Formats: sequence, structure tokens, C-alpha cells
Amino acid sequence: ETSMEDAEMIHELGRSLTKQNTADNPITLNSVTPGDEFDFNSLSQTSHLILSTSSCFGYAPANLSQFTHQLLLASETNPGCLSHLRHAVWGNGDERWFDTYMNVPRVLDVLLEKAGSKRFYARGERGEPHAPTGASEVMVEDWAMGMWNSLEQTVQTNVDANESKDADVDVAWDALWEYEPSRRHDRMTQWTLEDLVTKDGVLEGPPSEFARPDEGYWKLLEDLKRAEEQQKLVLTERRAAAAARRR
Repeated sequence: ETSMEDAEMIHELGRSLTKQNTADNPITLNSVTPGDEFDFNSLSQTSHLILSTSSCFGYAPANLSQFTHQLLLASETNPGCLSHLRHAVWGNGDERWFDTYMNVPRVLDVLLEKAGSKRFYARGERGEPHAPTGASEVMVEDWAMGMWNSLEQTVQTNVDANESKDADVDVAWDALWEYEPSRRHDRMTQWTLEDLVTKDGVLEGPPSEFARPDEGYWKLLEDLKRAEEQQKLVLTERRAAAAARRR
């Protein structure tokens, strides 16, 4: 919920700061889309992605699980497939869950890069240092202001360079800590496709147009489905045996 509220605030600030659809600055903002409503294939027609997310015990929240699966699958089976894309990530976290603190924003930032996207602005993490804004404990308003200004400059640079994205600056994953280290830790724990399928189940639809799943992926799904069916069978047999003993 907090990440969605932050996304709405980031979007509203963007509307007020950017000059949309002008010759000098051709930016068109899409609406804020919850993760479970996002069409991953729409990234083929997207130039910049702004992602706001939190973590749920180290994994993506339920409404971002499908996006996360699609991104991991694309990045592993077709690295570089999102080379046309530029991205920035804003993260929420609760330091009471220290070990998994900020895990999802950090991992998704890595996966977008592995898929070929370039980071145009340093990731922001609520309450963490953020070098570009000069904040020791950055909040979403300050991060969003800097991010939109950076996006405008990036777009203008590309216009001046005749749409060549070679002029983009590729910002480092850990650029937020350039002047000051994390107040908690800078670790992350990446997941496998098996981890995601075991926790959240299979994709609700087909893999995206960016993914190139091989036989190993489909075998993984079949094996996990077979294991799930076997587990259900065992539970059914145990319940039947318990019912028989009560007679």
C-alpha cells in the first residue's frame, strides 16, 4: 500500500514538473499501474520505467509476483532483451526485518540491468543515504524530484543526439551510497525461478515476448506440478485414514 501511494505521488510530481509532449521535451506519462495489472509485453513500447516496490519477507509483494517472474525469466533466458529501456527504482522497507531489508528493490534493479535496461537515476531507498540528492535519509519526495529532473535531462540529451541512447549515462547499482554507506546493510538475496514458482505458483498467462524459456523451464514447471499433486494425494490419504479411525 505504501509503495502504491509513493507511486501515485511520484506520478503527480512528474505531471507537474515535466513538459509533456512538447518539441523540446517529448515526454508522455502513462498512468500508475499496479504490478498485477501490468502488461509486461507493453515494455516493448516503453522508453522509461519507474518502479516503486517494497519487500515481503525478501520476496515481491503478491501484486508484483507476476512481474517479478516475467522479469527473472526474461533476464535469464534472453539477457539484453530490454536494451531499449531506461529505468529507475524506488524502494520501501522495514528495518525490523533486517535480513531481507530492501531486498526486492535491490534485486529487481539488478534484474532490469541484466535484461539490458540502463539505470538513468540512482535507486532510492526510503531512509537510506542517497548521493544524488545529498540526503542521509532520503524520502520519496526528494528522490522523485531528482529522478524527474534526471529523466528530463536524459530525454533532452537523446533529442539533441538525434535519438541516440548512446549518450545516456549508465548509473551504477550502488550509486546511492557513493558518499555514505547504507545505514543498515547493502546486501541482497537473489531468487531462482524455482524459488518463485514454489512460493507464488506458475505464471497466470504465457511467458512474455522477451523470454526464451527452454526445456529446463517447462520441466521445472512439470516437476513442481507433479510434486504438488503428490502432496495433495498424500494429504487426501491421511485424511481418509484419520476418518476411518474415527468410525
